[in-house]
Amino acid sequence: MFILALNAPSFAQQYSFRNYGAAEGLQNLTVLSLAQDGAGYIWAGTEGGLYRYDGTRFRLMAGFEGLPCATEVHALHVAPDGALWANTCNHVYRWDGQGFHAIAELGSMLSGAQGMANDPGGGVVVATPSGLYEVAPGGAGSLAARPYPLGPELSGKESRGIARSGSQLWFGCERQLCVEDRGRISKFGPAE
Repeated sequence: MFILALNAPSFAQQYSFRNYGAAEGLQNLTVLSLAQDGAGYIWAGTEGGLYRYDGTRFRLMAGFEGLPCATEVHALHVAPDGALWANTCNHVYRWDGQGFHAIAELGSMLSGAQGMANDPGGGVVVATPSGLYEVAPGGAGSLAARPYPLGPELSGKESRGIARSGSQLWFGCERQLCVEDRGRISKFGPAE
């Protein structure tokens, strides 16, 4: 009896699920990416635009917030400073809490939902069809993108998927998996 009494709370656990849709403001139900920013908002990147959930309703982000379109959102990323980065409208944008700002040098859609990773310098690294780019603060509060230093063998080559693990930056390179660690590149292919 004593053992059964100890296990009783575990039998009482229940999970609660809730569906969200048009009644809560989410007009497009094909979600491609999700993120929670530093302020606690839930962001849903859909085939029909970027939505922000405030705990009550979803709101479509559009022109007033600095997004010129309501189209597919392939990648969302939250940086260590809590800022949200989004790939939509053929650009990479950064949400500063008031509006979205396009990174001028990055004008393409990323391939897949895992297209951005943290950079130790406080910016982000972005995997693009023309290679890796690092986005870092420039002068006067602006952001600037420049090619990530990978050496001539990988410079300008298509990159897919990206993840940071400590000092290691993992990314898809051509038909291999590459890892950059403090300037050294290792490649993994069928033989590994």
